[in-house]
Amino acid sequence: MKSFFPTALLGIPLFLLVPSVTQCGAQDQLKQDVVDAFKIFENLDNAVAMLDVDLDGDLDCLVAKRTEFDKNGPSATYVWILSGLNGEEKNNITFHLKPGPSPDKPAFTLGNGGGPEQIANFVFADYQSCAVIQLPYGGGQECMLWVTNETKDNYPQYCVDQYEDNCGGQKIAYDENTCSQLLGSS
Repeated sequence: MKSFFPTALLGIPLFLLVPSVTQCGAQDQLKQDVVDAFKIFENLDNAVAMLDVDLDGDLDCLVAKRTEFDKNGPSATYVWILSGLNGEEKNNITFHLKPGPSPDKPAFTLGNGGGPEQIANFVFADYQSCAVIQLPYGGGQECMLWVTNETKDNYPQYCVDQYEDNCGGQKIAYDENTCSQLLGSS
């Protein structure tokens, strides 16, 4: 099975303290089909956050691991593993995902699933190596490029193009020198 994110993918889901996507300079120029979030969840069990829009470093070396998937539900659970770099607390956050208002907008809850339901927006996915996800996190709106563990050191340029088109500015959340020791062979 291939590795991937959400954040939500949930891992997809760590939508962190960031300015709204509309303030980030997104261009929205590239053609996109409606993404099937549960096709992503079915095919990709691990992911690495490569880019995000804020500059605070809280998502540096973030990985997401799928812990549950039910095709018949459908439902999925991912755990975001926050590395604790840049003075941030090391932490795991669980995302429970279920169908939302459309195939590209799954609903999710955090932690034990008892909190308020929120909506993620998967704006691009190639279903093999990358996905671009927008989601609420920490009182703001996060936009992230997730890639598979296998492609984290050599992902397609079109993934970055889609991220820039949908998210605007970027902060590198993964670099091999910083993250390789933390992530090991995850």
